[in-house]
Amino acid sequence: MVNVGKAGCVVVYGHVWSCMVMYGHVWPCMVMYGHVWSCIVIYGHVWSCMAMYGHVRSCMVMYGHVWSCMVMYGHVWPCMVMYGHVWSCTVMYGHVRSCMVMYGHVWSCMVMYGHVWSCTVMYGHVRSCMVMYGHVWSCTVMYGHVWPCMVMYGHVWSCMAMYGHV
Repeated sequence: MVNVGKAGCVVVYGHVWSCMVMYGHVWPCMVMYGHVWSCIVIYGHVWSCMAMYGHVRSCMVMYGHVWSCMVMYGHVWPCMVMYGHVWSCTVMYGHVRSCMVMYGHVWSCMVMYGHVWSCTVMYGHVRSCMVMYGHVWSCTVMYGHVWPCMVMYGHVWSCMAMYGHV
């Protein structure tokens, strides 16, 4: 699906192959028992990109925000924002492979019963990077701050700030 304006797609027992918007917003992009392969927005926002019992392969925004990128019983492979913020990237019973922001902030990157492989921010802040019953492999900030980087029942392998604070 390619759209100029607003987009929304809800799938049960299937996949969302492409959900793209230029100069607008993605309101819901939800999948139950399947995968979201590509959810891309240029000059707009992703309000909700959710998968239950599946994966979010790509959730990318240029010049906007990702408000919610949630997965239950699956993985988030990349959740990327350029010139905006990631408000929530949440996974239950899975992994966050990549949560990256350039020129913005990561407000919440949380995992329960899984791992955070990479949470990277350039020229911004990581407000919250939390894991329960898993590991944080890399939480890196350049020219910004990492406020809390917490793990319960697991390990923090790398939590770094260049030109900022941890």
